[in-house]
Amino acid sequence: MYKANDPKEGAGDWLKGLKQSQITSVKDSVNDIHSLIDSRKKLTQEILMDAERIKTEINNFILDLGDESNKAEQLNMRQKHVELEELKIQEKMNSWRDIATLKKELRDRVQELQEKETRASMLDTILEE
Repeated sequence: MYKANDPKEGAGDWLKGLKQSQITSVKDSVNDIHSLIDSRKKLTQEILMDAERIKTEINNFILDLGDESNKAEQLNMRQKHVELEELKIQEKMNSWRDIATLKKELRDRVQELQEKETRASMLDTILEE
């Protein structure tokens, strides 16, 4: 039965508020991790597009050199081309690793969120009795 000055009611409201703030905090963390994953994917795409653009410029420069007298410069440009390919491979691996780490963190936070929501629901049930 509800009483206007029931101390249990005030404590219950305080506990509900505390649980809700914890849930909100974890939800914010989940949203932040989703944003980080999206940002990392975008960054990878930008890096790969820049590398492709530079490779195209190098290829054009090699074609412009054309004759045999610039063999050393052609070889140097081909080496730069290979280095860009290595950079792309490295970026893909780093991106995969970073996203995998973020997804693991996301799974942990989602599990934590589910546990907190379950506990909050149980607390609500207990306080209603």
